[in-house]
Amino acid sequence: MIKNKNLRKFILEISKIDQKLELFDELNSFQAQILKFLFKNKKVKNSFIFKNLKSDLSRAQKYRAYKVLLDKKYIIKKNNETFLYSK
Repeated sequence: MIKNKNLRKFILEISKIDQKLELFDELNSFQAQILKFLFKNKKVKNSFIFKNLKSDLSRAQKYRAYKVLLDKKYIIKKNNETFLYSK
């Protein structure tokens, strides 16, 4: 049981948000690294993503994970650069 009431409220709110978005269940570590890097830097070259972000995934698995982010419109690819998707 969680003794800190604020922490308990925080965890409950995060679980409510995650149930609606279903984002955190479907991200693998490489996808999370891409999004984290893009939150900090706003745009990045595609070659940097696949060469410098470390992961246990093979090259093909990295490209598939990247394509999933593109298909779900979390990121945008333009002229060999990747951006976060914003409406």
